[in-house]
Amino acid sequence: MTGGIFNFAANLAGIVTPLVVGFIVAAKGSFVGALSYIFIVGDIKRFAPKGRVPLFYVCFLFL
Repeated sequence: MTGGIFNFAANLAGIVTPLVVGFIVAAKGSFVGALSYIFIVGDIKRFAPKGRVPLFYVCFLFL
């Protein structure tokens, strides 16, 4: 179930992202506005909880 949700989110992003970039390029006339998003967001890092991880969180990851 969890894998299906992650796959759905990734596939949805793969559909929406080119559409959004296309709309930005059509509105602005160049890729500068679309590519500036990369610099605004910055580095995307993996979330790593500090300290001890609750057992229910670990169990949820394997469902």
